[in-house]
Amino acid sequence: MLKLHIFNPEHDLALACNQWQYTPPKVARQLRNDLCWIPAIWAETGDFVFVDDISYALSSLSVLEEQLGVKFPAVRFIARQSSEFKELTSFKSVANRTGNRIRLNHVISPWGWDRSVIMQLFGSRIEEGYLVAGPNEMEKDQFVFREQWVRVLSSRQYWRTLLQDHVDEVKDRKELIDSIKGHGGKVVLKIPWSSSGRGVRFVDLSQSSSFPGISFPCLVEPYHNKVQDFAMEFEVSADGSVHYLGLNLFQTKGSAYIGNVLADEREKEQILYGIMPDINLKFWRLKIEKIIKEHVCGRYVGPLGVDFVLARNNLSEGVVEDKIQVCELNLRRTMGHVALALSHYVKGSMAVEFDGHHYHLSIKNKRPENQLSK
Repeated sequence: MLKLHIFNPEHDLALACNQWQYTPPKVARQLRNDLCWIPAIWAETGDFVFVDDISYALSSLSVLEEQLGVKFPAVRFIARQSSEFKELTSFKSVANRTGNRIRLNHVISPWGWDRSVIMQLFGSRIEEGYLVAGPNEMEKDQFVFREQWVRVLSSRQYWRTLLQDHVDEVKDRKELIDSIKGHGGKVVLKIPWSSSGRGVRFVDLSQSSSFPGISFPCLVEPYHNKVQDFAMEFEVSADGSVHYLGLNLFQTKGSAYIGNVLADEREKEQILYGIMPDINLKFWRLKIEKIIKEHVCGRYVGPLGVDFVLARNNLSEGVVEDKIQVCELNLRRTMGHVALALSHYVKGSMAVEFDGHHYHLSIKNKRPENQLSK
C-alpha cells in the first residue's frame, strides 16, 4: 500500500491554536519549507514525501547523501499540484454517529496529527480516520487518528500526575505565586501546549523577586539540577502494540533544543550509566510502555517520545540525590526519531541550524567509515 510522509513541525503550535484554518508564524513556515524533505531519512523505498519544491528537496537530500557517503531508500517527492497527491489523500466518507469519519485509501504519516494538517490534506473537518486493513473491505479497518484525542493526549495537563510527581496546575496569579513559594521559590513553568522551548519559563526567587508573564492555566514543576537530557522513543501500531525504538540523547540550552547524539544503543546507554551508574533504564522503559498501553493505544497510532532528565540535586551540604525525572510525552514524531534513523548510517551529532537565511540539517563529528553503524 502506498504511503505519504509529511513534515509539519508547526504541529505543537497548531495544537495550541486548535483551529481548522491555521497560519503558523513565519519561522515555523520557513522551518517546514527548508526541511520538508527530511522524511526521506526514515521513509521506505517507494514511499512518497510531500514537499513545497521538488527540485529543492532533491538537491537537499543529495547534499546530505554526499556529505555522509550513503544512499537513502529511493522515495518520490511530490508537491500539492502533483497528480499523486490527490490520489494519496483520497478517502471515502463513512457514516458515523460520533462525527465525520473517513476511510483512507492509502497510509498517511505526518510529523503529527492536528486540525491544520487534516485540513491541508483532506480539505475537510475530519474527526476520525481509518484505513482499510487489506484488499477485502469486509476486514476490520485499522484506526489511524481520532482528532479529539490527539489534542487531549498532547496536553501536559493530561500527563501531569501519570508521569510526574509534585506538579501543580494553577489557574491564576495567586495560585501561581503560592505554588512557586511552596516549591521553595525555584520552579519551571509550562503552558499546556508549546513548541521548541516556547511556553517554558524558569523562575528562581533567590535571583529575582519578579514573576514572569505566562498564560493560564499553566503547570508548575519543581526545578531539578539537570545533568543530561534524554528521551525514549516509541511507536504505537494499529493493532494496539507498543514498540520501543531506542534512546535519544539530546542537548538543550535553557529549554531550547540544540542537537542529538548519533550512536548505537549500547554507546548511548554507556553514556547515561557513566553519569549515573545506578539508574534503571529498563524499569523506566517498561513503566512508560505500560502507561502508553493504558492511555494511548486505541486513541492514537504513530510515533511518540517521552523526555527525561538525569538530575543531581543538592539536599544538604555534602549530600546529593541522583534521580531520573520525567519531563513530558510528545504525541508525534520527534527529532529523536530522526536521530535514530540517521544512526543507522552515521555516528556523531545532529543539529538543525539556521544560517541567517535557511535552516539546515547539520551532521558533525562524523566518525570514520569503519566505525559506522550499518
